[in-house]
Amino acid sequence: MFCRCMFCWIVMTTSAVFSADDYKLGPDAKVQEGVPQGTLEHGVWESKKVFPGTVRDYWIYVPAQYDKSKPACVMVFQDGRGYADRKGPTPVPTVFDNLIQKGEMPVTIGVFLQPGVPKGTVTEGKWESTKVYPGTVRDYWVYVPAQYDPNSPACVMVFQDGGAYVNLKRSFRVPTVFDNLIHKGQMPVTIGIFLNPGVIPPTKPGAKPRRNRSFEYDTLSDQYAKFVIEEILPFVGEKVNLTDDPDGRAICGISSGGICAWTVAWERPDVFRKVLSHVGSFTNIRGGHVYPALIRKTEKKPIRVFLQDGSNDLDNLHGSWPLANQQMAASLKFAGYDYKFVFGDGGHNRRHGGAILPESLRWLWRDYKP
Repeated sequence: MFCRCMFCWIVMTTSAVFSADDYKLGPDAKVQEGVPQGTLEHGVWESKKVFPGTVRDYWIYVPAQYDKSKPACVMVFQDGRGYADRKGPTPVPTVFDNLIQKGEMPVTIGVFLQPGVPKGTVTEGKWESTKVYPGTVRDYWVYVPAQYDPNSPACVMVFQDGGAYVNLKRSFRVPTVFDNLIHKGQMPVTIGIFLNPGVIPPTKPGAKPRRNRSFEYDTLSDQYAKFVIEEILPFVGEKVNLTDDPDGRAICGISSGGICAWTVAWERPDVFRKVLSHVGSFTNIRGGHVYPALIRKTEKKPIRVFLQDGSNDLDNLHGSWPLANQQMAASLKFAGYDYKFVFGDGGHNRRHGGAILPESLRWLWRDYKP
């Protein structure tokens, strides 16, 4: 229970709070030995009453001294992300820890709210390929931001293994990231297309479908590019106004989906010129290990690429993923590409790529003008 004593937190401007870089934190704003730390939980709130259609991040701080049998005071912070950050210039949870421990303020729940962000829509469907991969079916999702104007062509970004990227409960949460970055003007209004790899349905009852993922993603040819360009883009383009500017088209994927994204842009830079690869499989699954050499020996193409990998990525009969991604980065540097390579210590998973997804998208879409 929360008591009715509410504190009013007055903030003149957000910039004023964060501009005093020369100010040194006092002892009560630093972690003190012997002071129990409260918990801080993060969530996403979708307003359905007062501001319908908006979503916002929130954090709730509960002090170590909280007793659920006794009503606690509560304090609400706007622009909450900065206040909730224990490592930031206004580390409210740490201040609360110290002051509550010393009895200089009551046991108080902290509620930290970000401003509401317009929420885009996601529609789902199934696509049966009749041209490039006949006989295959796949799930797809299309994200349309709240700011979309049908009179203005929108940018587009295509995600391979789309189910992993569109899922709001997994590492990437692309629709939420798009909502936030588009709202802040840190990326253009962008339609998201999320494609799962194709499967061939079974012909006998009880049998399992055949997966077409490696053939589609790891093959070094223009076949998958044709699938996206000739089947998927026209289909989505019937529903939303997509730009035909290749600099306004991006493509992304993880693992084999990462090399697939690169292959699409490599084969068709006249259509796609932005690539985001997470733990990309630039190894010898189906010959992808040749890309570093091809990049060095081929005239530079107008592609911007962001690569992410980790030192504990896979090392098996197909090759070393960390080494392959480092070789890609070295070749891109040699050939003069507009690239960024973020190399951490993670493994073959979504965690690192998901954590830096906003940074990746800001970098990829920087300086874009319709």
